[in-house]
Amino acid sequence: TGAGTAISLLGMPDLGLTTADDMVRQASMLSSLDRTVPLIADIDTGFGGPVMVARTVERYILGGVAGLHLEDQVTTKRCGHLGGKEMVDVGTFVARIRAAREARERLQSDIVIIARTDALQSMGFEEAVSRLKAAVEAGADAAFLEGVKDREEMKKFTQAMAPTPCLVNLVPGGLTPLVNAKEAKELGYRIAIWPCFAMTHA
Repeated sequence: TGAGTAISLLGMPDLGLTTADDMVRQASMLSSLDRTVPLIADIDTGFGGPVMVARTVERYILGGVAGLHLEDQVTTKRCGHLGGKEMVDVGTFVARIRAAREARERLQSDIVIIARTDALQSMGFEEAVSRLKAAVEAGADAAFLEGVKDREEMKKFTQAMAPTPCLVNLVPGGLTPLVNAKEAKELGYRIAIWPCFAMTHA
């Protein structure tokens, strides 16, 4: 989690302050704790243009990460559950996904690429889904709509993206209703993550 790394490593909020080195180091450390447990890690925006995205993806692969989510915010990004986020254009987002896919192919890896959009709050549901569909066409394996506000919207999203597997991000105190694994599955999600859970309940 980008927010978790910012909080635990830097003691700062998730406002684009973490570097690729910070994120790779944390993801690699966590994945090394038990190689039998697949780790999904946040790669934020990929930390630059397509060449840098590819390099960061390669470092995640070499660190043992099983899946990553790559987003469409500008490089100076914010936590997905905060307001005031700014998006890149669709072409830039697709180029990031394509760079990640090509890095995976070069290393002959099976890392799962999860396309994430933060466009829901500022651009609306239809635009957000359109962005994710373009990302899937470019090589993403799963879709992640950040900041869904209620169960109705969650169900609408998974139906709109079918048959692409969808991820739900369940952050205590965030925008999305906290559901359990059974409820997430009933809403059509194939992947659920609970980032920062241990920290917020410590």
